[in-house]
Amino acid sequence: MSETLREQIRNSLELKDIYELLEIWKTNNRIEWSETTFVVLHEILKEKLREIPPQDAPILAENEFEENDDQNTGLEEWEEKIIDSENRPELYNSLQVISLRRTIDRLAIVVIVVYILQAVLNSQLIQMLLQGVSISINDIENIIRNMLIISLNAALKIILTYFPLKALSHILRILMEMEFTSRKR
Repeated sequence: MSETLREQIRNSLELKDIYELLEIWKTNNRIEWSETTFVVLHEILKEKLREIPPQDAPILAENEFEENDDQNTGLEEWEEKIIDSENRPELYNSLQVISLRRTIDRLAIVVIVVYILQAVLNSQLIQMLLQGVSISINDIENIIRNMLIISLNAALKIILTYFPLKALSHILRILMEMEFTSRKR
């Protein structure tokens, strides 16, 4: 195992408090954490504690994929390559990053819906209808102007929120693919 990788893992683990380290140790999740991580974690715990607590039965990748086949359906080709690879990442869980990316994509859609609903509910026409005020011909010009301003405001909010979220999702994908490609060599 590479000494540089060991140092990176150690530095990453040393940023966590003892309770987090013990939780990682006890949970023994071999999907989320590599064998190297557990070796380094054991060394750190030996330095910090008199007695290292026992671990739960290991959670293995094969078991999780069999149990959670539904979670893996609909994966893109590059996602399947990363998950099925024998050379999995050491410092992060691929499934968590893929899940985060999908959550960001869904959130971007939710943002659009929320802003549109907010714009509709804030429109002068809806306010007048909810209050039971009768609408005269003279009010129509003000209502149209109000709806135009609210629509432009909603469009601006959508643009300022949707595109950064989509960019973040795309950046996560690029970083995962770069990391995966660099490990293959």
